[in-house]
Amino acid sequence: MSPLFHNDLKYARCRFCRIYSIGRRDLLKIMDSPPRRIRY
Repeated sequence: MSPLFHNDLKYARCRFCRIYSIGRRDLLKIMDSPPRRIRY
């Protein structure tokens, strides 16, 4: 496995973790807010 590919994989995983953490934070915020404020 080339170092470039490994670095790209690490970057992709970091990006995925960041997107996942933002998604979880939004989900928690939606769950904490009253149901009438949720818009689908």
